Amino acid sequence: MEILTALQEAQEKLAVQNEELNASNIELRQIQEDLEASRRKYADLYDVAPVGYCTFDENGVILEANLTIAELLGVERDHLLHSRFYHFIVEEDRDNFYLHLRTLLATQTRQMCELRLMQRDGVQFYAQLDTIVAQEDAGQPSQYRTAISNITPRKLLDAELQTYRQHLEDLVEARTAELRRTNEQLQQEITGRHRSDQSVRASEQQYRLLAESVADGIGIIQAGKLVFVNHALSAMLRYSTHHLIGMDIGELVRPDVQEGFRKRFEQIEQDLIPQDWQAACVTGDGGEVWTEFRQRVIEWEGKPAILATVRDITARKLRETAIEEERAHLRRENLQLRSAIEDRSRFGDFVGKSSAMQAVYAQIVTAAAVDANVLIAGESGTGKELAAQTIHKISQRKTHEFVAVNCGAISENLFEREFFGHRKGAFTGADKDQPGFFDRAHKGTLFLDEVGELNPTMQVKLLRVIETGEYTPVGDNRSRHVDVRLIAATNKNLETLVRQGVMREDFFYRIYVLTITMPPLREHREDIPLLIEHFWHIIGKGAPRPKIPERIIETLSQKDWPGNIRELYNVLQRYLQEHRLTFSDTRRTEPVESTISPSQEFDLKGLTFSEAVEAFEKRMIANALEQHVGNIGAAAKSLGLPLRTLYRKIEKYRLA
Repeated sequence: MEILTALQEAQEKLAVQNEELNASNIELRQIQEDLEASRRKYADLYDVAPVGYCTFDENGVILEANLTIAELLGVERDHLLHSRFYHFIVEEDRDNFYLHLRTLLATQTRQMCELRLMQRDGVQFYAQLDTIVAQEDAGQPSQYRTAISNITPRKLLDAELQTYRQHLEDLVEARTAELRRTNEQLQQEITGRHRSDQSVRASEQQYRLLAESVADGIGIIQAGKLVFVNHALSAMLRYSTHHLIGMDIGELVRPDVQEGFRKRFEQIEQDLIPQDWQAACVTGDGGEVWTEFRQRVIEWEGKPAILATVRDITARKLRETAIEEERAHLRRENLQLRSAIEDRSRFGDFVGKSSAMQAVYAQIVTAAAVDANVLIAGESGTGKELAAQTIHKISQRKTHEFVAVNCGAISENLFEREFFGHRKGAFTGADKDQPGFFDRAHKGTLFLDEVGELNPTMQVKLLRVIETGEYTPVGDNRSRHVDVRLIAATNKNLETLVRQGVMREDFFYRIYVLTITMPPLREHREDIPLLIEHFWHIIGKGAPRPKIPERIIETLSQKDWPGNIRELYNVLQRYLQEHRLTFSDTRRTEPVESTISPSQEFDLKGLTFSEAVEAFEKRMIANALEQHVGNIGAAAKSLGLPLRTLYRKIEKYRLA
């Protein structure tokens, strides 16, 4: 019975212990799960840390590494493990790494070093190693845990800061040396002046130092005599300082103006005349120098005096005199030209003595006397370019170039190259510097024919040059200054183009300063006989020619001439060849005689195919221009050619 009771008690105890054991197992499993979760969390933090972590042994073999260090080195983590760390170190820095390990082993304390690491693709970067010795069991080999940071940005910033620091140190050093030299020079000057002027009071000494440092002449006049002069005034008047001290102020000018000169200084003391005035002084060597006086009343050694600042203006005076003489000369020439043209039938290359042409001559003379921009308006064939050339020839710019530009023949993509030129290498084929129209016309005249053909984009580029006097060649980064006079010509109504938005208003007013209107030939028919005589001489190249019959002259004088003087010239050319009058008046509806006679057929024998094609092309273009009285737009339409193509061919064959 006792045994049974003991067994029952033992069984109950065993059940209690079993329950306690189960509870302990549950608690242990929970702890293990918590530990595993914590391990995974810290493992994740370890892998994604912003700093690379790795562990290596005393031989530099990597035992453990996080993902960050693998990414820094550009390799897979598995490839990184069990490899030697020095393989990733730039060869020149490997000795620093081994020194780092030896120091760790010797001191057993935290150590830091900087060295260059190399990624698998060869890219180098600066890294900082922060290493500690891992606490291992006794007898176990030493292990090192290190944190590796990419410090390349900091290194680059340090290098840049060092460059700036060195630059500042150089500047400070240079400035210090300059100040030292300046100080030495000042000390020498002060010492020298102190030795030579020991008897002068301190205030006078300071004034003298100031007076001698300025470029203008300085003199002090007291009681009509000079009591002080600086070296600049002595040099200007070509006297020694000793000679000037005590000199009567009137002796500085010619005897005939001495009295008035003295009175000026007397009036200055009473503040009766303006402060600035000019005078011609006689120099010590008998010459003359123009001076400008600026003065004020001061106190000198306890008495009133005049402090005069004197500036040499001889060069300026000579320029003013030369300019005034040139103006007087131009005025005389202007008057002579105006009086001469009133009774003459010729003016330069112009022919005609009608009132209309006399008015044009007067406008040309007026335009030539000034340097303003000019706009010449008129129908085609009225002599607009001839008027521009005449203005240039009698202006002050006549010794420089007259550059004529046909604006209708300039395409927009070539505009800057043509007007501003280009530098060598600016574009493919630019094997040398090429000057533009503005380069060639510098100090001369730039003639813009058919200015109404420029589009607004071209006008803006020209406007900048007109307003600033500067332009930049293609391929250059420096502006050039240009001094040029613009003369523009047009057969269009530019004010209408402004209203239509085809021409910019600011550009219009820049070229529309002076204007000359060329009259059509029908408005000065009385000049036609003179023009016929003039052209007959030119066409005949000076050789004796039969006189044109009066009936022919009368017929030509009655015609309206829609093509103006150019058409008259062409008709006379054909008359010389064909001995009959043939007209090409597009405003007439009745048939007109052909301008090509059998005698004008040209011989193609001996010509190559391309030469024959060019000869035929030249003849066709010439005929079309004659048929349309020089109207290039109408000629291009009749030939079926683009306007710009016709312009190029006219220039090629010299048919303008």
